[in-house]
Amino acid sequence: MEELINKLRQYEEPYISEDNKMSFKTESFIKDDGEAGVVINKYEDEELYEVFFYLTKDTNTVSRLARKTFNHILDANNYFDELDDMLRNKTNDYVLTYCKK
Repeated sequence: MEELINKLRQYEEPYISEDNKMSFKTESFIKDDGEAGVVINKYEDEELYEVFFYLTKDTNTVSRLARKTFNHILDANNYFDELDDMLRNKTNDYVLTYCKK
């Protein structure tokens, strides 16, 4: 997991502190020897959702990967499910390739 995290770091979107977001849906699970998770955050003032995934092992974390925003919760949920399925069922090489596009 450590090697994958380090390779994915270049695809991590920078974190911008925004107080107008709240956690809407989160799923986390053990992947290899670390943890993986998918997140939906909702912007409070508008009907806008951001979806991304993260990986962590010990104190090494990479987050906001494959981040997309959606105007509809159904679209956000579909992308959430896509990321969750990928992380659970695909190889680390596939995950790396997915983030490159």
